[in-house]
Amino acid sequence: MNGIPHVKSIHKTRYQILLALLLEARTAAGMTQKELAAKLGRQQSFVSKTENGERRLDVIEFMDVCRVLGADGVGMLRRVEGATAESSLLYLLTRLAAVPSHNAGVMRKKIRSYRAPLSFTAC
Repeated sequence: MNGIPHVKSIHKTRYQILLALLLEARTAAGMTQKELAAKLGRQQSFVSKTENGERRLDVIEFMDVCRVLGADGVGMLRRVEGATAESSLLYLLTRLAAVPSHNAGVMRKKIRSYRAPLSFTAC
């Protein structure tokens, strides 16, 4: 095990892309995990566990996070929906180069946990 729990889900790759987009949005907003959590009225561990894939966001939580970050949630979902398995890994790799060093560990864990699906079709 590499630190991220193995999630048995046909949607794992797309969810990892969504998490990468949320991390990117938080970084672009100039917020720390602690600052985001405070604005959401949550503990810092909520943001940490979400970004690490240990905890999944429900739709309402996703909307709240996007609102606080000033991020386009619909645009994020469109980007996720249009992703293919190959572009998903490529996206994660290119994002690793763009994130600040204190967030790079999260991205490295996401990349190490990548398991290519046998086939990928958007729902």
